[in-house]
Parts: sequence; structure tokens; C-alpha cells
Amino acid sequence: ASHATEENGGTIYLSGGDSGKITCQQIAKSDMSSVRLAVLSCCKTGGSEYIRYFGTNGIRRAFTIAGAKDVLTSFWDIDDIVTAVFMHRFYSFLSDGLSPCMALSETKTYLKNITALRFAQDDLLALSDTLLQANLKDVYRTLRDYCSSVDDDEKLFSSPY
Repeated sequence: ASHATEENGGTIYLSGGDSGKITCQQIAKSDMSSVRLAVLSCCKTGGSEYIRYFGTNGIRRAFTIAGAKDVLTSFWDIDDIVTAVFMHRFYSFLSDGLSPCMALSETKTYLKNITALRFAQDDLLALSDTLLQANLKDVYRTLRDYCSSVDDDEKLFSSPY
């Protein structure tokens, strides 16, 4: 399942029905002309295949065809904990009024530079509320334990791996 944010701040949820699967064709046929930002926070959602005469074909393109103004995808595998931190910070920058492009840039810079101590002071409490409300207690515990196991000045997410 995916979700996209409409101009008025609402959310559109797409469902794959009983199978849980949704196709690019189903997405492309949706009306997302009011969608400001579609966020696909899963691994490798930016990948696509090249089809002769048609260009690249993939889920990102399906959202664009459906009318979404911006689409955030990933070209790599990303750890669940890092995804939670990334999305928390990304949406924080968006709510501060940054454009999706600037929020993405600021989020990447933040993740490269944030130390364990600064993360614990600035983000861990707010993120823990979100994770616990989403019933992701294991993710919260892993993140909390990791922060307390490293030096205060260690950069938590600077490694590309």
C-alpha cells in the first residue's frame, strides 16, 4: 500500500485489495491531480525498466502519470530504522515550509551529520512517540539501544551502508 498527500493536507491511500498488490497500471489510472507529494518509503521504489519507444516504466512514473506533482522514491535498500528517522525528519522539514526538494536535501544533510547526543536531544523523544503509536516498539527499542551504545559524538547515520 502507498499513500500520497493532497494539496489540502489529506492523504490518499491506495490498496491492492485482498492480494495486497497494486499495479502500476492501477496507479496510473488513479486521479492524483490534487496530490502535492507521493511518498513511497520502501526499498528500490525508484527503480524502473527501459521499454523501447516508451522510455522508463516504473511505479514513480505511474504516480507522475496519475498527476502527482512530486514523487519521493528510493533507489537503494534502506534499513527500517533509518527509514523511520528519515521520514520523521523529512516531514518535519516539510511542515517547516520547505519544498519537497529542499526537505529532501536538508534531510540527507541532517542524516550525514547528526551525532548520537544531538539525535537523542532533538529527535529521539518525538520519534519514539510516533514509533510507539504505530506499534513499532521493536524499532524504537533498537534505535534507543543503538543511541545509548555509541559515543555521544559519533555520527549515527553517516555510513552509506
